[in-house]
Amino acid sequence: MDLLDKVNLVNNRNEPSQTFTFSEDEFAFNTLNAKENCLYSIIFEGDAEDKLYIDGLDLISDSRIKRDENNKMYVSPSKVALHLYNNEKNNQSNYLPGIYRLKMVRTGKEPLYSWIKIDPKFLSNSELHQLRLDVENTIRGLARSFDANVNGTLTSYNDDLTSEDYELLAIFHREEQNFRQTLYGIRTFPKFNIAAQYRWTVKSISPLDNRSVQKMASHPAKNKQNFAKTRLINFNIPQNKLLKEQLVYVLKRVNYLIQKIENSSGLLHRKVNSQHNSFRDDLSRLKSYKDEILDFLNCSWMRNTSLKNTHEVNLLGNMNYKYIFMTKFVKKLKLAASKQTDFHRQYEYYWHRTDLLYEIWGYIQVIKSLENIGFKPIDGWIFNKGRECFDELKDGTAVTMVGDRVLSSEDHHLKIRIIYNQRISANKNVTVWTNGSHNWPDIRVDLYDASDVDGSKTLIGMLVLDTKYRRLKDVERDAWDQLASYLDQIKTSEKYAFTLKRYERAKNHSIIDFSKSIVSAVGILYPRIVSDQDDDLVQRFSGKDIIPIGLIPGNGTVDLNHFFDKQIGKLIDKVVYLTRFNNLF
Repeated sequence: MDLLDKVNLVNNRNEPSQTFTFSEDEFAFNTLNAKENCLYSIIFEGDAEDKLYIDGLDLISDSRIKRDENNKMYVSPSKVALHLYNNEKNNQSNYLPGIYRLKMVRTGKEPLYSWIKIDPKFLSNSELHQLRLDVENTIRGLARSFDANVNGTLTSYNDDLTSEDYELLAIFHREEQNFRQTLYGIRTFPKFNIAAQYRWTVKSISPLDNRSVQKMASHPAKNKQNFAKTRLINFNIPQNKLLKEQLVYVLKRVNYLIQKIENSSGLLHRKVNSQHNSFRDDLSRLKSYKDEILDFLNCSWMRNTSLKNTHEVNLLGNMNYKYIFMTKFVKKLKLAASKQTDFHRQYEYYWHRTDLLYEIWGYIQVIKSLENIGFKPIDGWIFNKGRECFDELKDGTAVTMVGDRVLSSEDHHLKIRIIYNQRISANKNVTVWTNGSHNWPDIRVDLYDASDVDGSKTLIGMLVLDTKYRRLKDVERDAWDQLASYLDQIKTSEKYAFTLKRYERAKNHSIIDFSKSIVSAVGILYPRIVSDQDDDLVQRFSGKDIIPIGLIPGNGTVDLNHFFDKQIGKLIDKVVYLTRFNNLF
């Protein structure tokens, strides 16, 4: 292990520098720690031919970064600092939380290794890890749940189950009747063979054969008995051994899911009624599987069948369709239990960029929150029918959701489009436009009245949500103009909004003012740090239409649910007022 004073980690706030410890053992993990979004630099001084390779050099811009003959990025020695974070670069090219390897290459010597860990500033390491898991599992879980509902099953989505769990549940849903019929058919007409068994008996049941005569000749003392062959029905055959092995495997998967649901109290006790009932149905279905399998394994011929590994491939030709079904069923379960659906490479990039990871996580939380208050996804992104993979979340991606709101005995059918990171045009001839310089909100929620029986819909409002991976005080200081612009300067026209007949008189009497913004509220999604200072700042926002919404992994979406419930409720109040005005004339 070497202390190389030629490589140092420097904090530009006049704190003492730290020296990297290098070792020939790449995985000795001699690690220095730095904080995200703090002014850290690496100073590398050494012989001119030395090279320092650092993971993540592609994250920053520096003229000293070069590429070797293998296209790997490195830096040469210099007294000039290599900035890991530089606020003069507007936070666009900086190292973000993660562990990065340093590799020192010197002429004629073995390479040496060290490591640097960038700790997240606004989330703990466990919260950051949970953030990654939450994004991955939620994308998979929401997509699986959508697929299941499209295919007629009703498994709800919940964070406590993995995407593989949902896949297993979907299979148990789809194959329940076939499985039950197959077990009944095999139990009624199991496969067997006729086995020959020789034994000494006073009365011979079948004619004596060669083996019988030879055996009796060698035992003259048993002259009053015959060594006769009898025929027995034998169920202990390879096909039934394999069947028993398969049923034991299915039982293990069933017990696993039962335990997972029963141990996750949120699945049965803390969710809204539709989810509560759905998971109770799942539990009932799984217990039915369990009872039928145990009953089958307990029948006399199956109890006498040995449990032994058997090569399936050699048996398929000797199986009837019922045994073949069970083999295919188990293969589906095994595939689902180990399935890792490929994510688009974009998500791998997100795992290393906390700000972007928080942004996509925020978009997902918006979808989940709207689901929590009764809206259902029907189209877009991972909710596209026939999707084969988890598509890239591109700028402009939109998820469509539908739901009903009842107010004053009137049923209002709403359609919502949740749009990710789309630039708003300055062209006044499109649905929404802005002449402001801040025209690229992270998340836009467009709300449509779709109550007409002919399926017509019209824009009636908009909410904007922006993810801010920073402290709320920094948002107030640095981003207030941006948020105010979203609130005041995004507009529409009568050509695109309130176009249904029920709004006609309100428009004619200028009750609807198209000179004002269509945005009724802006939500700030930020990783809330609980402190008195933070609470005081939240209170200062009280009563305004720019609303802080603290979101961190593991804390649920209660505040976000409240935001949507309140804002959509206010919008429905406005709709009721406008339609009643129409009915006065």
